[in-house]
Amino acid sequence: MSVFVDNKELKIWTGMLTTMLFWACLLVKKVPNSEKEITKAYRLKALELHPDKRPDDPNAHDDFQKLTTSYAVLKDEKARKLFDDLLRVKREKFQRQSQQDSKHRKMMSDLGERERYAFCS
Repeated sequence: MSVFVDNKELKIWTGMLTTMLFWACLLVKKVPNSEKEITKAYRLKALELHPDKRPDDPNAHDDFQKLTTSYAVLKDEKARKLFDDLLRVKREKFQRQSQQDSKHRKMMSDLGERERYAFCS
């Protein structure tokens, strides 16, 4: 069974994926080799996050729902590919921003040095 039906639903799922990155990372810490590994990781995490195991936690039900939704996404091959692509794009964007930030800091540092040199001359 596929998670996606049409473009509208795809957009909804893409938005949900963005908010569920944290949960999916909790679910699978390394790239799984098989659906079996995803299921095993889900079951282990489900035991930990199940509301029956955390009766005093008011967020237990929501946490478990997010985990279950993440599992549904990661279990579906098309959805998992979309998720992997989204992670890759976010990682590349972060790397570009980091490089730009370091270039900007270097440029500002060089400018400061030139200004100090010009002021002291």
